[in-house]
Amino acid sequence: MWYISYMDSKDSNNSTKMENRCQYILDHLPYKVFILDEEKKIVYANEPALSGISLEDVIGRPYWEIICGKVSENPDCQMNEEEGMFKFNLRGKSQLAIYRRISEGYIVSIFEIREEPSEELILMIRHSLGNAVNAMKVSLQVLRDFYDKIPEEKKREYIQRVYDDAQRLERLLKHLRSLSYLKKEDFRRFNLKEIVTEFISRAQQRCLYLGIDFLFELEPDDIYVYANPDWLFSILLVLLENSIEALTGRERKMIEVKVKVQDDKVLITFFDTGKGMSNSILSKAYNLFFSTKRGGEGVGLFQVRKMVELMGGRTWIESEEDAWTEVFIELPIA
Repeated sequence: MWYISYMDSKDSNNSTKMENRCQYILDHLPYKVFILDEEKKIVYANEPALSGISLEDVIGRPYWEIICGKVSENPDCQMNEEEGMFKFNLRGKSQLAIYRRISEGYIVSIFEIREEPSEELILMIRHSLGNAVNAMKVSLQVLRDFYDKIPEEKKREYIQRVYDDAQRLERLLKHLRSLSYLKKEDFRRFNLKEIVTEFISRAQQRCLYLGIDFLFELEPDDIYVYANPDWLFSILLVLLENSIEALTGRERKMIEVKVKVQDDKVLITFFDTGKGMSNSILSKAYNLFFSTKRGGEGVGLFQVRKMVELMGGRTWIESEEDAWTEVFIELPIA
């Protein structure tokens, strides 16, 4: 999560600048955010979380007093794991808290929900929010680690990326509020190459940082599709993270993305030289809650398939165990 960078940046030479920028982003998010210390007492709350009270009034208080409005910790507001979620009622409104362990405590995000969401929906939303936030983390990590060496123009570019990711996160949160995340809302005709080009720029930087060879091949002409651009960007982020995970410990580390037109379809392929999958794993790769990763939720590829199908396309995977994996996404051209 990019909030880790916010906490860790205190040790950098440019901590003041980084903290101010991170605080600005946190304060302009459309939902409540709390940062807790090791004892789960509040050390920071963004503007939406304060709701008319001062930051000084909440600092040092146990999280359940402010977040849950309780005089003592109770089963409705428990944070017993490294990361997780709990649901509770505050002044007659149903709330969802998503929390995660960070280097000096916890980060907690609070969302108001209008009806009881299914476990499947909660996990998919949590996974999508994680992808959007992780994209912020990458940009902030680069700024933190190489701030003095990056030209001013590049610094502005990375800050703009964080801002764009915050806007993307805000749009995802709007879906959470209406519990309509995987419905055909916000579909429009757009140039696929614009989304893919933005993604490739991010992926190149990430792979360079991790020592991974990143190759890509794009059609020279514009390609228009009728779909949800935020979904598509989220799909590409899922596939990138899966490939990076699969390359852990591999001698040859390479990812290749191709976009090409075939008749009235556009085909996006995502190839990596990772550990591959056996036939038995391959047959379950798109299943909800199935994961081979330690601590994995098994949501990513399930969500990819759901999104692709709602956009009128299809997706499949080919793989050779201990050699490679290639993911195919086919969408109709608009």
